[in-house]
Amino acid sequence: MAYIGTSPSNGVRRVHTYTATANQTTFTGSSTEGVTLTYADTNYIDVFQNGVLLGSVDYTSTSGTSVVLAQGASVSDLVVIVVYDVFSVADTVSKTAGGTFDGGVTMGGTLGVTGNTTVGGTLGVTGEATFSAAALARGAVVQRQYVSLTSTTQLTRAGGLAELSTSLRIAFTPKHANSVLYAEVSAFFVSPNSTNLIHAHIYDVTNSSTPSLPPADGSRLRVHFAKRTTPSDVNDYDMMNFMIPITADDTDARTYTLFVGTEGSTLQFLSSTLSTAVGANSPITFSITEIYNP
Repeated sequence: MAYIGTSPSNGVRRVHTYTATANQTTFTGSSTEGVTLTYADTNYIDVFQNGVLLGSVDYTSTSGTSVVLAQGASVSDLVVIVVYDVFSVADTVSKTAGGTFDGGVTMGGTLGVTGNTTVGGTLGVTGEATFSAAALARGAVVQRQYVSLTSTTQLTRAGGLAELSTSLRIAFTPKHANSVLYAEVSAFFVSPNSTNLIHAHIYDVTNSSTPSLPPADGSRLRVHFAKRTTPSDVNDYDMMNFMIPITADDTDARTYTLFVGTEGSTLQFLSSTLSTAVGANSPITFSITEIYNP
């Protein structure tokens, strides 16, 4: 339970009991309870003598540490002084009317906001921030995951469509079911003296499916990327660059990867085979960006 004023270990009402000596008028210091008499305001103390509440004319209380009786007490009179804590509530923000915090505010737990939130400066977030749909505008970037694969070891691919590398897998969990996920691939490759076709598509490992495929059209291969390479020499350098939209549909976790296939030629990724000291080393970049799309 919360308290305002002195902490609960001291109480908000302190009792000081004294046993008088002959003609004693001043009562101060430690009482029978072992608590030293102090008070902040004379209007917030009660003085009893043998159980009778004294009026303000019967004693003086101005020092903050003692009470002086107008008439000396008799031997063994019981004088009880009750002190009530004095406090004032200031520099507060009204629960109903609201207000403004001029300084920083730190939350040790969860901050829940119902309604609109206006940020006049920089919003700093340490850790992950999750926004409800109402807080996002159409087209807002919700999150982005990516892999940039580099190596001095050559990665090759030839034959039918298959996963290029498990190192390119991206584990992704959409924040909103109505988002669109944009998968982007950028990769340089070498196809030495080749005129073969190459194909590629994004693959959903979790659901064993290829998302966002074009409609079936006879015997044509349904892919996200297709290109015929042009032969020149053993250093024929080319580019695979494409982006496809994937509807999230739900907020279930899934893993995406890149499938690549050729008509038969062997593609070289990451590090090309040197020919007369000519070659290149370049990354494969695969990214997925969630865009809010209500």
